[in-house]
Amino acid sequence: MGGTEQTRMAAFADGVRNSTLKRLKRVPEGSENWAITAGAMSFADLAHHIIQCDKALLKVFETKHIGKNVGETGQMRVKDREEFNALVQELHDLRRIRSEFIEDFTDADFDVLIDADRIRGVERIPAGLLILETLDHEVHHRGQLAVYLRVLEAARAAVA
Repeated sequence: MGGTEQTRMAAFADGVRNSTLKRLKRVPEGSENWAITAGAMSFADLAHHIIQCDKALLKVFETKHIGKNVGETGQMRVKDREEFNALVQELHDLRRIRSEFIEDFTDADFDVLIDADRIRGVERIPAGLLILETLDHEVHHRGQLAVYLRVLEAARAAVA
């Protein structure tokens, strides 16, 4: 990859994050800990999970390893909107940091092998693939947030 590819990948990462942030900002006050079912992650859980994924990615060249970062129900319960807004702000700040991280990649960096904990065991994958998987993972959760918002809005409209 050359500089242009890194720039495009960083721009895509920014677009994904901006879309995630847009959805999180639409969460109605008082619904930050709401989840679609008892066993699902809440809005706050999802924000926290994405933050943890970013932090793991940003350390990958130090550790040469990325562990399982499984989102779990109840991993983040916020006490108020201010605490939820702090999660959203952290995601906003990580957007820039992650983008710079991707832009600074060299061609050689994309090929560095990283040990990734998988369900079937440890797998060695190139760092470039790890970035793509991380972005794909956020796209998945961004869609989850969109569905949550639609269901919550429909439930509120039905009660009104």
